[in-house]
Amino acid sequence: MPAPQAQEGYSTPPTQPQQSSDATSSHSKLSRSKSDVNSVSVASDAPSREHSTRHNLVSDKGGGQEEKERIKEAARASKEPKKNNFVAKGKRKVDDPVTGGEVIIQDTADFDIDPSTLDSRYRGGFSTKKPVSAKAYDAEYVNPSPARPTSILLQRFPEPMKAESLKEMSGIFEKILYGYAAIVILVWGVATVGHGWFAFLTRTILLGIAAFAGYMSIGLVQNKITAEFERIRAHMHKQRGERFAPPYPESVEWLNAAVATIWKQLNPEMFTAALDQVEDIMQSSLPGVVSSVKISDFGMGSNPLRFIAMRALADLMTDKEYPRDMWIERNEDKGEAAGPSVDQVEEKLDDDMGADARRAEAEDLAGDFLNMEVSFCYSALPGQSGKDRSKNVHLLIEFFIGAFDWLEIPLPVWVQVERVVGTVRLRAQIMSEPPFLRNLTFSLMGVPSVSISAIPMTRILPNVLDLPLISNFVQSSIAAAANMYVAPKSMTMNMRQMLSGDGIKKDTDALGVLVVNIHHGEGLSSQDLNGKSDPYCVLSFAKFGRPMYSTRIIFEDLNPVWEETAFLLVSREDVRSDESLSVQLWDSDKRSADDIVGRVNVTLRELVRNPNKILPRLSDLMGFEDADTMEGRLNWSVGFFEKANLNTKLRQNQKDENESAAEQTVDRKPAPIDSEQEALALDTPPDPQWPSGILSVIVKFVAGLERRDVEKGVKEKDREGAAGQDVEMGSSHLPSGYCELILNDNMFYKTRVKQYSNMPYFQAGTEIFVRDWTKSELRIIVRDSRLREHDPIMGIVALPLKSLFEKSSQVERAFSLQDGVGYGKVSCGIVFRSVKLSLPRELRGFNTVSIDLLSNVEVRGKTEELTRKLNSSKVHLIAGLHEKKLGSLKKQPNVGENESLIRMPVYDRYSTNLIFSFGRHMIPGNLVPGTSNHMAVAMLPLRELEDEQVTDIELPILTGNNLHALERNFINKQTTKTHEFEEIGSLSVRVRVNPGLDESHRECLDGARDRHEFEVYERLVGLPQRSEENSHANDDGVITRQERKAIEKLQTQQLHMRHRGAMGYTPVRTAVWAKDGLKSHLRQLGHSMFGGMGKRDQHVQSET
Repeated sequence: MPAPQAQEGYSTPPTQPQQSSDATSSHSKLSRSKSDVNSVSVASDAPSREHSTRHNLVSDKGGGQEEKERIKEAARASKEPKKNNFVAKGKRKVDDPVTGGEVIIQDTADFDIDPSTLDSRYRGGFSTKKPVSAKAYDAEYVNPSPARPTSILLQRFPEPMKAESLKEMSGIFEKILYGYAAIVILVWGVATVGHGWFAFLTRTILLGIAAFAGYMSIGLVQNKITAEFERIRAHMHKQRGERFAPPYPESVEWLNAAVATIWKQLNPEMFTAALDQVEDIMQSSLPGVVSSVKISDFGMGSNPLRFIAMRALADLMTDKEYPRDMWIERNEDKGEAAGPSVDQVEEKLDDDMGADARRAEAEDLAGDFLNMEVSFCYSALPGQSGKDRSKNVHLLIEFFIGAFDWLEIPLPVWVQVERVVGTVRLRAQIMSEPPFLRNLTFSLMGVPSVSISAIPMTRILPNVLDLPLISNFVQSSIAAAANMYVAPKSMTMNMRQMLSGDGIKKDTDALGVLVVNIHHGEGLSSQDLNGKSDPYCVLSFAKFGRPMYSTRIIFEDLNPVWEETAFLLVSREDVRSDESLSVQLWDSDKRSADDIVGRVNVTLRELVRNPNKILPRLSDLMGFEDADTMEGRLNWSVGFFEKANLNTKLRQNQKDENESAAEQTVDRKPAPIDSEQEALALDTPPDPQWPSGILSVIVKFVAGLERRDVEKGVKEKDREGAAGQDVEMGSSHLPSGYCELILNDNMFYKTRVKQYSNMPYFQAGTEIFVRDWTKSELRIIVRDSRLREHDPIMGIVALPLKSLFEKSSQVERAFSLQDGVGYGKVSCGIVFRSVKLSLPRELRGFNTVSIDLLSNVEVRGKTEELTRKLNSSKVHLIAGLHEKKLGSLKKQPNVGENESLIRMPVYDRYSTNLIFSFGRHMIPGNLVPGTSNHMAVAMLPLRELEDEQVTDIELPILTGNNLHALERNFINKQTTKTHEFEEIGSLSVRVRVNPGLDESHRECLDGARDRHEFEVYERLVGLPQRSEENSHANDDGVITRQERKAIEKLQTQQLHMRHRGAMGYTPVRTAVWAKDGLKSHLRQLGHSMFGGMGKRDQHVQSET
């Protein structure tokens, strides 16, 4: 759900769903049943190169005011285009995701390294420097400063045994041998002379044997002592390495020599993803005079990156407590040195954990780990000629100079990377199965120091742009991209999947879904001068402040009753990083920043260990310091629901004896490393027993994206499609494509714009919670971002999920674009996995709906006077931001059997009450635009209605002193206990919920998101329905003037949507764009000057 935006006083709360626009659902009956029932300063002695310097370190772990500001900043970023507001931070202490300890880092730290120190051939290099103090090599510090690189060869080591020493030892053993021989001869003479021939012979033989044995023994001892000396020396070599290798970083010239050889062979396309990320950041933070930017080319050059130093780092396994229970253990009993397998670790984990969560944690703990710290440096070669510059890493960036989307002038700029210096820590998970490497985690120890130079590639307007400004802009964008991976943040890559897999995603990243029921608050603190608050709840993951859901605002209430439900996806990374679910209560302020009312934190691990059940909670509120308590309590419930295994009984038999060789080549087969569920996803559809689940969509690229050129006329050579596949066009004629994803008429994702390309490469996507996959439809829309006109639809792909997943749970295919002004095929990977969650039927509907009143509204007061007064009052129907007048109930027309009294368009259905307001009037002097009071109200929670079902309802009519606040509450026992109101009668009416958009939503359109959603609806549903209606115009034999006018209007609209007729000419489309833009600006100006009902949030989650 979009965050509430100035809806009858809705301020801009600090949230925006990041995983699912469908995360706004409300769990009405389930919720109703439940409701009835800091910043730390640290001083550390950090030694520098030759001495110790005292630094003031700031903990970067969050907490207190810092956490509050981070959450606010994340909220602002969620509703605005991502901007490059990167600011380099000084020295600070953070959690190291590699070693699990703490580390001191600093952004853009240039170590001022002389290139000669990196080469062992020159004097004064790192290899000739002795280690500094032992403290400097603690894992808390990074190399090359203060942990200065050195060489272990400089450590003391016993001299090798020389030949002279060996000769001297041999002489000693020779003398021992001579002495032994003399003793044997002496004994022989004494023992044999004069004792007879028999004694002579026997004793001579025995003494001969003893002499030979003694000779051999002395030789063996001599050889053993010599060999033992060598073994002792080798063992001392090992001891020296083990003693100094972990703390001491060493220069690695052998590795630099290998990199220099490999560097020239690297394909620049390997860095496409990183360049896309930099381009996205630049695009979202462009100055006003630049309309767009594109990285047109990237070159590696022949000047390679160099490694300053590497060192091993101690792991948790070196702790005194190692081996720990539930951690990595060696198989001592079996004499095996390898770490445990995944299955062995999984057996030791808590049985209460869900199967997927237990397996994921076991995979992360299995095997052994290798931790490394690597410092690197890149420096451009000297020389300013074009030939010299081409040897360095370079980019060709096109800046398009524009103003208010009216003009666009390309300015190509050659950007050369002058210098990059940084340090990264790596953690490799080593397994016993090929390819022996599973996860590889890396984390930057501060943002690398980057220096960029920019040179114009055109002589046009050479002095208009300040090129140092351009270089600083690109430099800052690169730093902002790198900042995403600075400790304590990290990135983990599944190298096993990348090296051995087939590159096809067959499972969702999410392990399951959190179902969070926000019931009610009790005794909240007052934040406004009137002694009240305007509370609302925000759900986020606490560590990085990622907002995901916001409830509606309830005005002037200290005991709000929401009864809303959110569905939040939980990924393996969230659990791995020890994330917490944060429930924050805020006070909405129209004219100032919102105030914190309180918060509650629960670790995800605690929730994951108790899967597939809802646990009620009554939590005392705390502030942004754990020691701070706030007034009030929050009654809520939460549960983690894991993914359901695919049903093998539904597996499709793909073996067909009549298959041709061509058909066999396209049959999908699982990769050797695929898990059982990944292999099943290729030929097993989702189980209808579990209709709710997780949908993963990845848009890879659009092939052959081409505009229809309709302005050249109808000459034979210029006819549409005459060029076939041989298309030659300049960049100005190429489309700037981007994709939008819509589920059940609700846009939930948008890719970045790829400037001027007929094959835009995105490789981007998201995951979203789906309430009922059997009734949902996914739409993929490709648009062309244009100047001075609305972005036209190049084509649409409509995919009902029931048909899409008829034979498998994973689809990898290219879909042809239709119903647009362009051609092409969009390649996508789509996966669905059910979760073990059974929602009531009324909670499995659409979030965007319309409400039909199918009968007259009837009221009955508790007295005849009240009945007369209610029937005489003017009735207004209010749903969220939209309002319609019913007038006096006495004058309402009679409603036929197939007719509707009124149709109300509704967005955000699961957090909206349909309000019947009697005698509505504005509150004098109230600063909240649109806020009014009533004589009486009746509220219908729309989450309690089932889609496409006719329901007769009876609602209590309530009156009281503060009805404009009461109307936002859910009416139940808790509301009756904490609010003052009186029931004066009842209201009866027949209603029906129509899922999705319809013509009634046209009057609610306000912003690009609304317009884009409605435009897709019109093409796929609205126009075909109107065509069907017009086809029956002549059923009675007569086409009336009104019917003919409707037919002509529809034909004109269909032509205009395909850029035919008048809309086939650019000036006409520009005029429409200018008119709509002027109306939008005037409307915004009126809202800012005079106030208004506000508008629906137009933000859409995007990869940018």
